[in-house]
Amino acid sequence: MEHLSTFSLYLVLMFSAISVLTDLKWRIVPNQLLLIGLAFGVYMRMFEGDWIAGFLGAGLALLLTLPFFIAGGLGAGDVKLLMLIGFFTNASYSLTSFFITALVGGILSILAMLLSKKRSSALFQFKYIFFSVVYLKKLPQLDEQSSVTLPYCIPIFVGNVLTILIAR
Repeated sequence: MEHLSTFSLYLVLMFSAISVLTDLKWRIVPNQLLLIGLAFGVYMRMFEGDWIAGFLGAGLALLLTLPFFIAGGLGAGDVKLLMLIGFFTNASYSLTSFFITALVGGILSILAMLLSKKRSSALFQFKYIFFSVVYLKKLPQLDEQSSVTLPYCIPIFVGNVLTILIAR
């Protein structure tokens, strides 16, 4: 992975940590937060240059997360946060972070399903999202009452902490 500035890594951690708090409290990643992050990213790119790396990082994040958004396994705020992180960093970081975050998210999702009293519906939900991603189409909406959900900003934050530790 190419060298990233300390400032860009602080931005990744700061905005993903704030997103965890809003995701836990309101189950959203506010657009205002992401716009402030974009302003920081533009400011950083003005001084550090390398706009192409930022756009490639954001574009790759969109390409990697779009199937999960279409399937209903990832919210729009999560996709936009991952694109913002890609803009702060680069394509190499986005790719590494995506896979580490997906691994963390998978482990936490399995734990949430096992600890849930709704295990049978959670297994069905897992199959539902898997086949939605494979066939790239959104299936009929699942019943919210029987679904097991995970604020995905938690795996995003943990995945980025691990990515930074691995990269250093």
